[in-house]
Parts: sequence; structure tokens; C-alpha cells
Amino acid sequence: MDEYSTIPRAEQQWLKLIKQSSNLWWVLIDEICNHRKSLNFPIHKSVTSLFYLNPILIYLKQKTKNIDIPIVGYYGNYYKFLPIIASLGQKPTTWPNLEFGPYFYFTSYTGAFRYAGWTSNYKQRKVYNKEIADEDGKLLKGGIIRFALFMEKTHVLLDMKNSKISEYMHKNEWVKHYNSLYLGRVPRINGSVWHTNPRYVVKTFDQQLPLSLHLVDMDSLKDIWDPLYTGYQIE
Repeated sequence: MDEYSTIPRAEQQWLKLIKQSSNLWWVLIDEICNHRKSLNFPIHKSVTSLFYLNPILIYLKQKTKNIDIPIVGYYGNYYKFLPIIASLGQKPTTWPNLEFGPYFYFTSYTGAFRYAGWTSNYKQRKVYNKEIADEDGKLLKGGIIRFALFMEKTHVLLDMKNSKISEYMHKNEWVKHYNSLYLGRVPRINGSVWHTNPRYVVKTFDQQLPLSLHLVDMDSLKDIWDPLYTGYQIE
């Protein structure tokens, strides 16, 4: 019996567990053309070139209008918390320290390992009197979910004079004008960055679609999360 066998069969069928040994899996155009990889697995350049040389293949149309192309986003957590998210989607966050309000937050593959590997405060944690993280906050087992995100009308936060990031924080005004926010590696005045790994925020539940679930190879993790480390692996 492996870790995934504790997840109800109906949820396993709805969202497929994909391991490194899986030969074929569906990927997004965003992964093929923009990232040129899915998770951290490279997509062969011949596949990317096919779409670059034939851009008509990139788009699906509804009558004469191009349908929005979703982008890839990731979510990480303790593996036993993931089935409900895999089957029902992520719920809006209520954490007070998340900057842009009670909406739906996603990040990159590397960023997802922050909470797929460690508790939020790097401290030991128990759930129903069962230990799920050690004394250093490292989870006993983590997992990530890969999502398709339909950003629709999005605003890219650049922290420029006429669009300060601080003006969007802890406020809900942005949802009156946009369907999503994107925050990349934007520099602060002090030389640091807002987030080393990108953050995607979508306004509504139906802008997210879970694609696949992956268990973390816990041996690939360092002692603490390193946002620049490229060695994070799935099983």
C-alpha cells in the first residue's frame, strides 16, 4: 500500500496521479510554447517548433474569436490535504497575510514546493494528534497539484509610479477592473524582490481547473525551502 492508496478511488479517477515513470500526459500550450517544460521535465524542441512555425495550431476558436489560452499554475500542501482540492478545486484563501484579498492563489512549480515541503512557520505540526511535520517543520509527505488558470482580463503588477503594488495590497478594488493579477520577480526599493517565484491570483472559482496530482520526492528537498533551487522532484 502506497501513500496515494489512502485517496478515495473516485477522486483518483477524476484527477490522475502522475509519476516520473508515466510515459504520456496532457500538457498546456502555455507549457509547450512559453515554459518549454511541464513541471521540471523539458518538452522536446521539435514540439515547441511545431507550434511556433504553425501558430494557427495554438488557438481554439469560438466562431471567429480566439478562446483564452490558460496558463499553468501550481499549489502545494501536505499530501492528504490535496484530494479535496483535486476534486473540488482550491478554495479562496482567508489567510490575513496574503496580499490581495480572499481569492485564489497559485505559483510556479518551484514555488509550490514551499508548502509541499514545509509548514508555513517551519514548526512541527500535528493534525488530529498525528504528526505531519517534524521539529523543523518539514512535512513527512507532500504533494502538488498542477492547474490550468484562465486569467481572462489580467493586470501585471510592476510596482511603477502609476501602479504601486502597495496600492493593491489588502484591498479588493482590483476585482472591479480585472479578473486576475500576476506578480513576478518585481524588485523592491531596498534591492530585494516581492516574490522570487511568481504569484497568480484569480478572482473566481471557475478560473481554475486542476489537471494532475503529483507526490513529492522528499529526498529531493533541502533542509529549508530555497526559491532558486532547481532540484525539486516528484516521485
